[in-house]
Amino acid sequence: MLTKTLSELTNEQQSLLDITKAHLRELTDQFVILIEEAQHQGEVEKSKNAQDLADFIMVQIAGLRTFAKLNTDKSKLGEMIDQLFLNYPFKNN
Repeated sequence: MLTKTLSELTNEQQSLLDITKAHLRELTDQFVILIEEAQHQGEVEKSKNAQDLADFIMVQIAGLRTFAKLNTDKSKLGEMIDQLFLNYPFKNN
């Protein structure tokens, strides 16, 4: 919902844009925390930058939302989500 809101707001609604961006940053920050925890547990390679991975996830979520609207096959969507974490940049080199 935040991504949709962000795409629909204009500069004339700057205060709403700022609030939406702040919420998206908070969400990204939570992903960073989760990724760092996963790194400490050995689930994600420690050499990977947690912020970069969190940004990657945020971009993928936006794309997955579009994919889900175009494709009603829930198993295909689940497969796409699984692939997100099995490939670059999460894949160990």
